[in-house]
Amino acid sequence: MRSIQIGCLFLAACQSAPEAPATVVAEGTPATVETEGMMSSITIKQRSSAKLSAPWESLRLSIDDITFGRVLVRLRSGDGDLVPMTAMSVGGSANFEYAGREQMLALSRMENLLIGQDYAEFYLGDPEMVCRAQIETILERIEDSELKFLALGAETDGRAMAARLRRDYARVADEIRSGEEFVKRVATRPFPSAEDYRVRVLPGEGIRLSSWIRGR
Repeated sequence: MRSIQIGCLFLAACQSAPEAPATVVAEGTPATVETEGMMSSITIKQRSSAKLSAPWESLRLSIDDITFGRVLVRLRSGDGDLVPMTAMSVGGSANFEYAGREQMLALSRMENLLIGQDYAEFYLGDPEMVCRAQIETILERIEDSELKFLALGAETDGRAMAARLRRDYARVADEIRSGEEFVKRVATRPFPSAEDYRVRVLPGEGIRLSSWIRGR
């Protein structure tokens, strides 16, 4: 995947849905827009507002500061708010109607870099496709992590942890409608009476996996 940084908007170009959403760019940006299955991937810097291009040319996405694992998000059309200003963490989403169809805006990733350089990644489009892509992004982050994870009292690496969650998710995938549902039902604990999954972020220290996913 290649990324293009343009002012306050980064572009993520993909090949097929849901892993390959459309590229969405700011108005007037000299870039190719690729659309696959009415789903788009947007990467936008904090404290930014960007008018999107086809198939979302009448929409504007705005985000505020990324703070303590949350960011204020707003999606507008020429007729007003589609998603009023709301706080989101990774896994969060909002459904709305656009062009006569239900759509979903979902936060899949946040990055805290240098001061003023933080950014967030979103999926936008068909709710089912967006949900699957959002969950896959969460699983890939776990899979690629070099941290150690704790499950049922045993320590494991990111690859094994992601494989465990994929198996559990496969059993309930038809019932999951959002990334937040995935975090609560699949990525919090293996079964109701078990201890929460945890991540070792420092030697001897661990936080709940659900909190780590949300960026808190």
